[in-house]
Amino acid sequence: MVAALLLYCDFKEQAMLASSDYLMTFHTAGWIAGHGQWDILYPQPGAGTFHGEPFDVKAHELLPFLPDYSVAEYMYMPASAFLFLPFAVLPPNLSLFAFQLLSLACLFGSSLLIPAGTKMGRAFTQGLSLLTFLPTFLTLWIGQVGLVFGLFPLSCGYYLLSKKQDFPAGLVFSLLALKPQMLVPAIFLLFLKLCQKQFSLAFGMVAGLIGLAFLNYALLGQKLLLSWFDCLKLSDRIYSDPAMGVPVRLATSLPRAILLSQPEQVRLTLKPYLYAGAVLLACLGLALVFVLARKASPMSEGDKLKSALILGCLALPCVVPHLFIYDLCVLAPAGFLVFSPVAAEGETFACLRPFLLMLWLSVTAYCMLLMSCPGVVSPLVLCGIILLVYVGAMLRLYAGRLKVRS
Repeated sequence: MVAALLLYCDFKEQAMLASSDYLMTFHTAGWIAGHGQWDILYPQPGAGTFHGEPFDVKAHELLPFLPDYSVAEYMYMPASAFLFLPFAVLPPNLSLFAFQLLSLACLFGSSLLIPAGTKMGRAFTQGLSLLTFLPTFLTLWIGQVGLVFGLFPLSCGYYLLSKKQDFPAGLVFSLLALKPQMLVPAIFLLFLKLCQKQFSLAFGMVAGLIGLAFLNYALLGQKLLLSWFDCLKLSDRIYSDPAMGVPVRLATSLPRAILLSQPEQVRLTLKPYLYAGAVLLACLGLALVFVLARKASPMSEGDKLKSALILGCLALPCVVPHLFIYDLCVLAPAGFLVFSPVAAEGETFACLRPFLLMLWLSVTAYCMLLMSCPGVVSPLVLCGIILLVYVGAMLRLYAGRLKVRS
């Protein structure tokens, strides 16, 4: 059914997906990379909006079905545009379909890697079940990069960690910088290793990040890197203001949901406090990782690794300032680990199932209401439920540790 819907939309209802993230953003960036027009990748110096900037103009030229009110922008690191070059040589609808196939491959690849050692049949079932999680389907449908830049590198890195290949895992985790907010789960795993005085993962991540920075600088120069940083500042300012056309109901990170629910005159004052609160929430999760990492902890090394990844995934929507509903597909590893047959063998992770089930139902219901009755949904309510799940998971893991010790 998913395949039929994708085929129908891509080839019969092209106007429906003209405003999709992939065509507006990534297909256009791939065209720019192929034609070397790097000076239009980001807004011009001093720009106060993305509307009418050269990138937006080029997207409308390439996509005749794109409505006039749609605004295209590219906020990813410069060299990442090369990744979309092979797709951009295709007509827009074929380009989108090809990228959707790549995303599907990354989805099923992630299902095979988490939990490590999953059999092919089980992985296929997990992949199909993930498609019923509506943020995953939305990511696939509109051609967002959460599966390719987020879920798959995270899954590969975790698999390598489970095989005690820490340095290669760090190199893979560095690829999450292509979509920086997805680094949060990797930071939880990194913190676990640092608490255990194991530094290979950190060395791998640092080496990978330096390599990415050098690649961008060597290929495209300092000027374009600085333009990217200015673009990030502009995007943070714009996504804090609903008057700029921000899709408020899609903003499902806790700091952003709170910020957008407040009157305009208090947002700038409130923002530093919200970001500080997000850091505090992250620190609470990291403090539990520190407790679990200690040698005196009754958990096995594998369970410590799983705990860190689960907490990192659940922390993501609570702590990052910029996250949309489709980005919640990165919660998948937490579900895979909690509902895997291995978790059923003990209570360490099985006790988290009610929390993950509540999260799955809440997010799915929110997506359904968003598409059918958008006026009745509140991202603040959904983010509150996610925060409850995050805190509840921390308490249950800590209580489970005490129970095992006693």
